[in-house]
Order: sequence, then C-alpha cells, then structure tokens
Amino acid sequence: MNLFKNKCNIVMAIGINTLFLALALLFCDIKYEVSDDFVMATILSGAYGESPDPQMIFVNTLLGYFLLPFYYIFPSISWYLVFQLVLCLVSFILVTYMLLERLNRYIAVLIILLLLTMFSDDVYILPQFTKTAMLAVMAGGLVFLWTILYKKSKLLLILSSLVCVAGTLIRFSTIYIAGGFIIFILLLEYYALIKKKKYKSLILTTILGGVLIGSVVAFHLVNIYTYQNDSASDYFRRYNTARGKIVDQIDYGYEAYESELKKIGISETDYYILKGWSFGDDEYFDLEKMEKIAAIITEYNSSQKIDWGDLYEQIQERKILNYPVFWACAIILAMSIICQKKSYRYILVFGIGLLFEVYFFVAGRVVYRVEYGIFLSVFLASVFLWKNENSRLDFNNYDTQKVISILSVIIFLVQIPIYIPDNSYKSIDKENRKEYIDSIFGNSWDYNALKYRKVVNYEKQLNGLIEEIEEHPENFYFLDFGTTIQSLYFEWSPFQNLPIGYYNNNLYLAGITSNLPSVNYILENRGIKSPLKDLVKDNIYLVDNYNLQLKLDYIREHYYPNVKADLYKEVGGYQIWKFYLE
Repeated sequence: MNLFKNKCNIVMAIGINTLFLALALLFCDIKYEVSDDFVMATILSGAYGESPDPQMIFVNTLLGYFLLPFYYIFPSISWYLVFQLVLCLVSFILVTYMLLERLNRYIAVLIILLLLTMFSDDVYILPQFTKTAMLAVMAGGLVFLWTILYKKSKLLLILSSLVCVAGTLIRFSTIYIAGGFIIFILLLEYYALIKKKKYKSLILTTILGGVLIGSVVAFHLVNIYTYQNDSASDYFRRYNTARGKIVDQIDYGYEAYESELKKIGISETDYYILKGWSFGDDEYFDLEKMEKIAAIITEYNSSQKIDWGDLYEQIQERKILNYPVFWACAIILAMSIICQKKSYRYILVFGIGLLFEVYFFVAGRVVYRVEYGIFLSVFLASVFLWKNENSRLDFNNYDTQKVISILSVIIFLVQIPIYIPDNSYKSIDKENRKEYIDSIFGNSWDYNALKYRKVVNYEKQLNGLIEEIEEHPENFYFLDFGTTIQSLYFEWSPFQNLPIGYYNNNLYLAGITSNLPSVNYILENRGIKSPLKDLVKDNIYLVDNYNLQLKLDYIREHYYPNVKADLYKEVGGYQIWKFYLE
C-alpha cells in the first residue's frame, strides 16, 4: 500500500507540475524579466566571440562548461533558458512530492496549488536567474533535509542535493537568504532530535549537510579561480565588482562624496557618467580608479544613519500588497495559525522574511526578484514545518475535505486568466514599439502585473535599429545602456541564440560586459581604445535617447572642447548620433 501511494505521489507531483509548465509554454509569451539573463545567454552562445564562452559574469563557470556540449550539438537552442526552466520544474516537483508524502492529500493539494499559482509564473513566464536560483536552493535544501530526517531515500537525497547545488551555481549569493530560513528550521529539528535523544540522526544530518555546504563553497572557489587564473578575466572580475559597488548603491549625489572624489580627480560630470552607466572610457576609468571610487562611495553609504520614516515611505512605495507572492505568504500564515499547533514558528518564519526585506531596503538593494526570493523562502519554510500530527483540524472529515476541494478549484480558476495573452502589441507600429516595451518592462526592478500577459515576441519584429546595425557591418554602433538595455533584447526569442560573432559591430558603451575579454577583443579588432573618446572617429555612432548631453560634457572636459553631435538617424524609436570635431 505504501509503495503504491509513493508511486502515485511521484506521478501526481510530475503531472501537476508538468501541466503548469506546459500551460506557460503553450499560452504565454515567455521572456526574460531583466536583460542580465539575455546578456549571459548571448555570452554563453558565443555572440561576443568566435565560440561559446562559459564565463557568464554572474553564473558559475562550471555550469557554463556543463552546458557547452549542448551548444555544440544544437547551437540554435538557448540551453541557458532550457536549463533554468527544467531546474524550476524539478524544484517544484520535489516540493510537491514532499508535501504529498508528508500531509493529508487534500490539504497538500491545496498548498501545492497555492504555491504553483502564486510562484510559478515568475520563473516560467518571466524567468530570471536570481529567482531560479532561490527556488532551486530552497526547494533542494529543504527536500534534502527532509530526506535525511524522514524519508531516507538515497535517490531523493542525491537529486535534492544536485538541485540545491545547481541553484548556487546559478547565483551563489542566494545561499545567504535561503540560509537564514534553513538555519531556523535546522535549529527546530536539532532541538526535536536532542529532545528525543536521536543523536545519530543529528550527527548524520550535520555530516551530510556539511558535505553539501562544503561542495557549494568548493564550486564557488573554483569559479573564482577560473577568473583569477587568467589576467584578463581577473581584471574583468575585479572591474565588475567595483562597478557594482558604484552604480548599484544608493545615490546620495555628488555633493555627498565631493571632497573625497576630488582628491582622486573625479569631477561632477565624471560621477554622473558613472552613475548613468556611461563609463565607456577604460583609459580614464581604469581598475585602480574604479576601486578607489567604489571604496569612497561604500564607506560614505555605510556610515549613514537609518531614517526610519524615510524607510517606511520607501516600503509603502513598493506597493508590496500588490504582489501575489506576498498574499501567498499571508494566506499560508493564516492557514498555519488556524490548522497547525505551535503557531509561533510560522510567525517567526514570517518575521525572518520581514527582517530580510528591511535589510535590503536599508542597503538600497530592493528589487522585485530579491523580494520574490524572500517571499518564496517564507512560503516554503512555513509549509516544511507543517506536520499531520500537529494538525488542529481533522482533514479526514468529509465537510473539511469538501471545503478544501472547493478552495483548490477556486485557486486554480484564478490562475486561468494568466493564460489569456494580451496581443495589444499588434496595434503598435515599429516606430512606437520601444515606447510600448519601456512602458511595461522598463522598470525591471518593480512588480507589474501587466508583464505576465503582455506579448512582445510571438512574431518576427524587425526593429529599425537592428536593421540599421545588421545592414551596415562597416559601421560600429555603441549602445547607451539606459536607452537599450531593457528594451532591445525583447526583439529576440529567449529560446533562440544569437549567432556566433553577432556583436562584431555593436556593443554597449558601458555596462555589465565592460572589460569582458571577448568585448575588449572586439574593440581591439575595430581599433577602438576608448569608446567615449573614439566616438568622433569615422563610422562610429552612438545610440542614445537620454544621456547625450552628459557624454558631450564628459568628452569636452577630458578630450575635445569643440566636440559636437548631430542626429544621424532615428529608427524604431531609437536616436542614432554622430559625433564630430567642429
């Protein structure tokens, strides 16, 4: 009987999760939530060089090497995206199976549907590597712990550990959020083991957990070594780290750092060139200077006192009550208090999530993908603590089962509208397409319910800018980061790769790929030493809708006082400029 139930639970876990992924693939327009994933996918596919490149900036190089064979066998498919979708599917299957095994079937199905309807859209319709990593680390870690303590299955132990490790390969830093919740659960489980004098289980859990953590750290160190072992890659790694500390922190304005920045020759124009993602001058903004600027900004920002009133206003501005993932956590908290004994545990889990949320607000690093990870962790940690023996209700009661069944149907029905695509893009002409995309997807750090149903790339969209670039290989086009980064990548399907060497005549003027070895190689082949300085050269153009004057001020201040810029062409909602010396 137990064997039949186990097989039934496996089939059910696979079936329901495959259904949700299939519905997303069939009816939804899947697109990356932010451009980082697109950039990393193009790096891996070889669009920046002569062959696929496993060093993807934020993702562990080992994962890149794992995916390389697939790129050589089927080069047109984005295995980066396929891997994320499969990993999310397996993660949900693991959690679903755990809940079916641990809980009464009716309440388990209700929780599973709540989980999938509220959390799966974010990783299936709007995939983003931080969200994928959080799901894999939390799902893999919790099922790993459950398997050691309760299930005792070697196969499940191996699978859950692989899922957890894969999540850390996608984004290592997610372990710090997931770790806060898992440590809390571990303390509760250790207390129960000590109380029951199950010291062998305690030791086994510690040893196996230590092996898993050790493996994760080891893989992370290997990734660092792959960069440090090559001087060009190490330069990029350090440059990218400094860049992140400059542009990703709270901006208090130049005046806040003026005295210290002036000591190293950084003017107000220089500062806003950096903050505006226009630092395309590797001769002036070299690694040493970038690290000094980063240190000044970090030191000042860390010394600022917390303004709790301002913090409260920032939290209100996020409109967290609009997030389905928040309501999923609120519902599971209410259900936990009503249905389970020891309610304080669930309140504490919610409190841990609140502390993480406040921390990221204080650090000035609040973005929806991080908030998604926090709420996902709250939900999964809460349901992990559910146990049949702690139930306040009799789930075998017919009336209770009837109510749960009705609620389950309602939850699933609420999900159906997400599969009705919004095809309003068909009424948008080519010249207004950028404005249309920016209005919905421009603020990638915010939650916007419109993103999930909007369609942008069901059909081939020949954007005028892409046509211009592809039809003029003799020219070189620098793309302003703020102008293009969150709109242009929607012109390609995330399931398809850009061809090898695609970026032979266009690059971001500055961005997360600055000083990437393959990017520097492209610039070298084109005879470009400093993008900003070399904008005055023949056949070099700048695509910029927002920051033209800032770039002119910088070039005049550092190189050419008489530099001018004329609008060369406007296509697809993008302005193309030609710089020249008067």
